[in-house]
Amino acid sequence: MSSLGLGISDANLATIPVAGILPTTDAPTVSSDATHVEKTVATSRGSFTIDLVTIPRDSYEMITDTAETGDCENGCATKSLADFVSENGGTIGIHGTYFCPADYASCSGKTGTFDPPVYNTAAGTMRNEFDLPYQTGPMLTTNEDGTLWFYHRAPDFGTSVAAYESASGKELQSAIANYPSLVEGGENIVATEVVNASQSTKSSRGGIGFDEQNFYLVIAHSASVTDLASIFDEAVGADYAINLDGGATSALYFDGAYEYGPTRTLANAIVFKHK
Repeated sequence: MSSLGLGISDANLATIPVAGILPTTDAPTVSSDATHVEKTVATSRGSFTIDLVTIPRDSYEMITDTAETGDCENGCATKSLADFVSENGGTIGIHGTYFCPADYASCSGKTGTFDPPVYNTAAGTMRNEFDLPYQTGPMLTTNEDGTLWFYHRAPDFGTSVAAYESASGKELQSAIANYPSLVEGGENIVATEVVNASQSTKSSRGGIGFDEQNFYLVIAHSASVTDLASIFDEAVGADYAINLDGGATSALYFDGAYEYGPTRTLANAIVFKHK
């Protein structure tokens, strides 16, 4: 399957050229357990301090969770990243999509809401499933059999979980969409994406990426979304990566403690659990 518009499965990943996009020499080596480092990395856009968690794909399962199991229009529940992690029996977590926090005046009447579709692994429900045909950003999914899929645009996933599972023959395990896409097929593609003014400012930025061996969670300090794309491409060496929320929402939890944040509670999150 193509990397543009269709899912990328594990079977396809082996055919993607890896020369020049492997992790840099100062990246953590592959191990059977996850690692966290805070370090300064050099890119063509400058040097940045980052928190980097490297998670072996064969040792951990990815879980996506939402504070509300069903769709919600206002006053929607939020919870701490630590709660998301502990309630799912995980050890690692990162904040999820853009959402409307209570401290934003523009969010009056829609607090706790978010637009991108996110699957609640435990409940087996997709928040904002009705929005799947209209999303313009990428989507990352995993299945119960451990296969991982990437979609350049969320609508390529399908119109519903039922439609996806029927077409793919897979049982969905996790799914999260957000915007923009940062790296695809080992290439920095953020210049072809829509990056708005707020995403161009320097702030804390979060993202998730992967290659054939690992998932990568990054919190970049004082960076733009475009900077984050260069970090994933040049310093981390991810084959694929998507932007998550940033700023005061940024939070990273590793092995029983916060490595970054928390500042506010979250509407959704990504958790990793040892298999």
